[in-house]
Amino acid sequence: MARGSSLSKDLQLLVNNDKYSDIIIICADSEKLHGCRSILAARSEVFERLLFNGMKETYDSEINIPKFNSQVMKILLEFLYTENYTNVDNRDLSSEILIEAYAAADFFQLPVLQIRLIDTLEEILSNNPNVSPELLTKAVGDATSNLDQPLTNLLAKCVSKIPLEKIPYGSLSSSAFKFLLNYCTNNKISLAKNQYTIFRCVVLHAANEVTQKVSEDAFTKTEACLPPLDEILENEYVITRKNIDDLESFRTELTEKLTPMLDYVNIKLISGDILTEIIEPLNIVPFGRILEAYRFKVKQEPTVKLEVEEKEIDFTWDMNICGPNLDISDDGYTVETPDNLKFNERVRASQPIIDTGLYEWDIIIENPSSSDWVGICGEGDVTNFKCADYNSKVWILGTTGMISNNGKSINYGSPQFEQGTKIRVHLDMGESERKVQFSVNGVKYPIVSDWNNIPTKVYPLVSLRYPGNLRIQKKSD
Repeated sequence: MARGSSLSKDLQLLVNNDKYSDIIIICADSEKLHGCRSILAARSEVFERLLFNGMKETYDSEINIPKFNSQVMKILLEFLYTENYTNVDNRDLSSEILIEAYAAADFFQLPVLQIRLIDTLEEILSNNPNVSPELLTKAVGDATSNLDQPLTNLLAKCVSKIPLEKIPYGSLSSSAFKFLLNYCTNNKISLAKNQYTIFRCVVLHAANEVTQKVSEDAFTKTEACLPPLDEILENEYVITRKNIDDLESFRTELTEKLTPMLDYVNIKLISGDILTEIIEPLNIVPFGRILEAYRFKVKQEPTVKLEVEEKEIDFTWDMNICGPNLDISDDGYTVETPDNLKFNERVRASQPIIDTGLYEWDIIIENPSSSDWVGICGEGDVTNFKCADYNSKVWILGTTGMISNNGKSINYGSPQFEQGTKIRVHLDMGESERKVQFSVNGVKYPIVSDWNNIPTKVYPLVSLRYPGNLRIQKKSD
């Protein structure tokens, strides 16, 4: 193409060209790039101040830019000359390089370049959803303010899709982890299926800060006190006196680091056994928060209405007895599925029903799927479809008006579930027999006479697939 046909093509010839340059830029990796003072100063106020400040930089033929390497500065220079950037070295522009380039664009006050870089990163990450948590750590750096920007929000959005249990400890710096917690809180995203996992990770990050500043073994000793949830469930882990004593030398510092981060954990939804046997004895959580959790759990116990012989329980979903892909809201009332969950998964309530009396609760279909089921279950692993209990110990009403137990389905005659449908479960826990019937949108249907095998201890249960979203609540007349 002849010169004069395209301004950007002609200016491209000036990029890092010693023939047309009057300043040498020495980068962080010691590579030297060539530039034109006038163009750089005209395009960036920061370069204007660096190159025409009346001091020695105004007259020197070289200038040091120690913050950024040559690959980043080539992206910056090309944008300053042509208002665009390409892969000038015929190398893949990695996410890491683009993040560094974003920092350079911020330093040299080039908001348009920042927008272009974000667009490129979004395209890369959309094709590779398994974004590394280290990228968020790199973007956050050591900063403690001005983190709420498009780059960090984009990376936090990607990282939040990774279950917290699968993020290797150490891949997120303390600053990056705190930013991720704040991002998820503001956007109502749950990082894990259970609050104990979030609590454990929060404590370990606090212990890591103590290790760096106070005690060399604070992290190791703290980690020994807080095993992963699966170990607790499998081994019936009980904290020992030695575990508690090991924290004595740095307990004050650990509590100080931990307390502000507890705002991101709903301790009330942690199992009562874990609270009493593991967390409270460590004495690292302010007692007021522990007491608040105990009071919440006491309120979950049945309240007897003597005049109508009804009992109310404020049910919440059990994050520990839950399909592996289901997401439970932080308050415990809502369950939903991730994108493209093709097969049903189940979750039961945390609170058992064991006393005689009449129990009623509502399930609201916030977003229906093609196969939603509502009802009760007995003891056993009813969320594992490979288990013998999966079909035999559930008594449920489905989207199409069918009721099912032990593999036997019957037409119940109720209408199809739609968005906003309210299903009320009526459970009569009699001393000699138990009975169930359902209301759908205020219309009460008959007792299911075929269900004469309901045990003396049951739980509310739902089953759903994508894009299902169901909420449990006390009955609302």
